[in-house]
Amino acid sequence: MKKSPNWKNNTLSDTSNQTLERRLMAQAIELAATGIYTTAPAANFAGVFTLSGNVVASSARKTSIERCAIFQQAQALLRSEQDCDTVYLTSEPSHELAQILVTLGIKQLQLACLLEPEQTEWRNVCEQGNIAVAIGLLESEAKALNHDLWFRRQHGRPFVRLKLAASLDGRTALKNGQSKWITSSEARADVQLFRAKSDVILSGSGTVIADNPSLNVRWSELTPLHSIISQDQLRQPARVIIDNRQQLDQHYQLFGLPGDTYLVASSEHKNTQAKTLVIAEQNGHVCLSELMLKLATLSFNSVWVEAGQTLAGALLAENLVDEFILYQAPKLMGSSSRGLVDLPEYTQMSQVPELSLKQVDLIGPDLRLICVPKQ
Repeated sequence: MKKSPNWKNNTLSDTSNQTLERRLMAQAIELAATGIYTTAPAANFAGVFTLSGNVVASSARKTSIERCAIFQQAQALLRSEQDCDTVYLTSEPSHELAQILVTLGIKQLQLACLLEPEQTEWRNVCEQGNIAVAIGLLESEAKALNHDLWFRRQHGRPFVRLKLAASLDGRTALKNGQSKWITSSEARADVQLFRAKSDVILSGSGTVIADNPSLNVRWSELTPLHSIISQDQLRQPARVIIDNRQQLDQHYQLFGLPGDTYLVASSEHKNTQAKTLVIAEQNGHVCLSELMLKLATLSFNSVWVEAGQTLAGALLAENLVDEFILYQAPKLMGSSSRGLVDLPEYTQMSQVPELSLKQVDLIGPDLRLICVPKQ
């Protein structure tokens, strides 16, 4: 009788085997990355089936539905009686997929990481089917692929990215409110890519009243994705609009566009064109921390914020901004124009929030700065 698998991370001693295994897992991770615009809130997930180190089949999850492509690929291998001895998965399989792997006669299962370590049903299936399991091959790369999902499970709230657009002197609109367009068409197309990867687009009623925005993902501006996904695979993020004073009626364009729209208020919203998220008030405003907890219960992993300086400042004050995406145009708008974020008056430099600069890119004529709060 075979020994039960050891669930501790296996140590690979043979250098050539280790190199091959890393290459095969890297292929699985690369495959899984093709789903970053389509699979949320499910994990980006892929697998490579091999026989004696040669790839027999590979596939990735393309949508958020339970029976993903990798599941179907395993079934196809089973029907064709195709032999394979090792499977490389970016994270743990479902109970159902594990059962198919046993039926396939898989001898070894290589996992990059565990996204739900508390789930053990798949482990029991593998143990009973004498599948040896190794965990931890390219673990950091696999977790990075599912950064936002991992963050939500660790912190109980979505990962929040605050998008800002400003002139070189840090202004977001003229004194009379005009702001169209500060940044270039290239920067606006780049924003569409970020929107497409997000689960939620969060804004406030003031922004909707002032600009009547769509707050959706526009396929026509996603040219880089046209060779990766089809238009019918495009996933629209949920629009979440804070409107505690219930000013928004059904005539704003975002209520007639595909995708879910939620209105956030302390009581049921009178606008029946959207769902209401009832959130308690705190100091006369809806509690942003409670809102984030609520979004997490709806399985939203990430929030993309496009809002005015008031909501931006409130999120920052509550320590609810995890990443800043600032597009800065080579323009000067003057000291009377509107500022970037509402912040309190500081009297000492030690009070000033500090950020760490992660990345700087030139997007068309504009700069894109990605920053995180300094720890």
